[in-house]
Amino acid sequence: MKNRTAKHSIDKVFVFLLFGLFAILIVTVLLLGVNNYKSLLNRNNESYNERIAINYIAEKVRHNDIAGGISVGDFFQKEDGISTLYMYQEINKDSYVTRIYCYKGYIRELFSLDGMEVRPEDGNTIMKASDLRFSIHSRQLSIQCIDEDGTQSDLSLYLRSGEDDTP
Repeated sequence: MKNRTAKHSIDKVFVFLLFGLFAILIVTVLLLGVNNYKSLLNRNNESYNERIAINYIAEKVRHNDIAGGISVGDFFQKEDGISTLYMYQEINKDSYVTRIYCYKGYIRELFSLDGMEVRPEDGNTIMKASDLRFSIHSRQLSIQCIDEDGTQSDLSLYLRSGEDDTP
């Protein structure tokens, strides 16, 4: 009788040890999964932040890509050092201009009547960035954006404006 009780006690201890080992393995796997998920999430967020400004500007350009609708220069076409993308459009026989530029650490967008006197600080802030540069060569628009962390993103778009739209 004593032998059976001892055997049952050993069986119970073995089951509890096996359960404890299984619990420790589950917690270890979960912690590893959480760490991997965090690193993946951080990498995706960094990638998103690198691309979002360039993609925003690219969509604006594609939307406004009409004959004579896109140009680059300094703000107000003056030598003030603020590289600016100009997108012109006509609404109800009035000419409007959208300016996209970087000023005081932010990419900004300013929509106004063409010829209206505006200041760089009047633009709506889009997102943080340290620099934004535009250039056009042979209908190819080049965009260079440096985000607040110093990461540079570049994009080149071929402007279709002025092409014959008929197939």
